[in-house]
Formats: sequence, structure tokens, C-alpha cells
Amino acid sequence: MASQSRRRRGRATEHVVAEYLTQFWKEARVVNFGASGSDVVGLPFDVEVKARAGFNPKSYLDQLKKRSKGGLGFAILRLNGQGESSPEDYAVVMRLGDLIPILQQQRPDEGIGRCYGCGQWILTNRVCLVCESVAKRGK
Repeated sequence: MASQSRRRRGRATEHVVAEYLTQFWKEARVVNFGASGSDVVGLPFDVEVKARAGFNPKSYLDQLKKRSKGGLGFAILRLNGQGESSPEDYAVVMRLGDLIPILQQQRPDEGIGRCYGCGQWILTNRVCLVCESVAKRGK
């Protein structure tokens, strides 16, 4: 069971994150205490906020996946030693598969698609490095 001070720290971090996100999404707000689902609502994605010493990224991703409706989800982590004054420095954990389409927007001149051989994301008209590596090991 979490101590009162850890719960307060977690709840305070949720408010800091929500306030920070209102710069970009005016409707961002902390979910009611005890409600299930995203910690910050009013956003076009699922946000899990963590303020703890332990680091268990798989559990964060599992939690997001369990409640996923197919949209983007990520965990925002307030690490030990990070105060409440700089939420832009907090860490984010997300699936690589969710990050690729976001990164692809930085290269609009190149398309992105799946490799026909292994299914990994690749830039269109590029050699799949995974398949190339497998082929080299097989020789």
C-alpha cells in the first residue's frame, strides 16, 4: 500500500503534467481521484503519470495496453530528484511502434510502411535492415 506522502507526490505530479499540457491542449485536466483510465483526460491520447523511485517500464506499457482503444498511449515519469518546476524534463516511456509514425512526420518526403519480409517499419524504397541482418547471418 502506498504511503500518504507517495500518493500526494503522485497526485501533485498528475496536476503538474496536466497544467503543462494545457499549453497545447486546453482541455487537459487530471482525472477524478480514484477513477480508472488515463491520469490526464481531455487529450487525444492516453497518459499514465508515474512519480516513483522504482523503474518498471514494462508494467507501464502493460497498463496502457490493457486499457488501450487502439490510440496512442505513453507514460510520463517524474524521476527522483526532479521537482515540480520543470515537467518538460520528465521522461516518457512508449512503444517504439507508436513512436515511428510520429517520427515519420519529420520526414514527409519519405513514406513509411511495413517490410514484406518481416513486418518491421521501414522507410519506403529502403532496404529492411532486419531482413538484411538475418540474411547476412544465414550466409
